[in-house]
Amino acid sequence: MDKKYHFRPVNKAQEVFVKSDKTLVAYVGGLGSGKTHVGAVWAIHKMMTYPEATGLIAANSYKQLESATLEKVFVLLTEMGADYYYRKSDKVLTVTVKGVACKIHCRSLTDYHDLRGTEYLWIWLDETRDTEKEAFEVCLGRLRQRIDAETGKPLLSIDNTSHTEKKADI
Repeated sequence: MDKKYHFRPVNKAQEVFVKSDKTLVAYVGGLGSGKTHVGAVWAIHKMMTYPEATGLIAANSYKQLESATLEKVFVLLTEMGADYYYRKSDKVLTVTVKGVACKIHCRSLTDYHDLRGTEYLWIWLDETRDTEKEAFEVCLGRLRQRIDAETGKPLLSIDNTSHTEKKADI
């Protein structure tokens, strides 16, 4: 994906949202305010900035995820001329960025327990007004992937406890 999407914000709030470097950021607005559009732009920006990291795009149901959330992402990626593939069977979006296959998990929050054990650098939750509090908290707990400042690549998560010590605790 060498082309850049030139996002033209409708208002100052959209611009602040997309350009924020904060860990947690929310774009709150009424019906038709562009929440899904600006969320898709934000997610694509994360893909382009951290292509070797894993991201999560989630919505409250698979119907919502596929008919609204991902549809907007696909439209923008197509407009950019991006090389992408969505594998519906395992709900993984792969976008080629700078020669790297960027993997994005796409999930429904009705199955939020399935997110346990995964780590993400970034997460976009669409329509969180309707998200269960526990599902939101599980997602926050998955926001654990870290990036090496020099290489821009994900850091490995290593458990220093030896196998013997683990066995002794059982």
